[in-house]
Amino acid sequence: MGDPWLFILALVATVLGIMAIFDAGYARSIQANGALIPREFRAQLMYGVISVVAGWTCVFIPIERWKRWTLHIFFITFGLVVAVHFIG
Repeated sequence: MGDPWLFILALVATVLGIMAIFDAGYARSIQANGALIPREFRAQLMYGVISVVAGWTCVFIPIERWKRWTLHIFFITFGLVVAVHFIG
């Protein structure tokens, strides 16, 4: 059912990253518009929660199904990486 240590370490790294984003944008946010919470922090927090839920959901997909989808996932991911180069 997944590796709990890997999940915990990824969660800790995410929290540390979100704290760094808060620290980097706090002074600018207060100076620019008087807000105590930077908009980058709110966005990253939202994306962090979405990614934890998505990752936790992926744990319950059987490994056989992942093996079947591997080639499709690879080409979709490759196409998206190439699209970033052209679209931005």
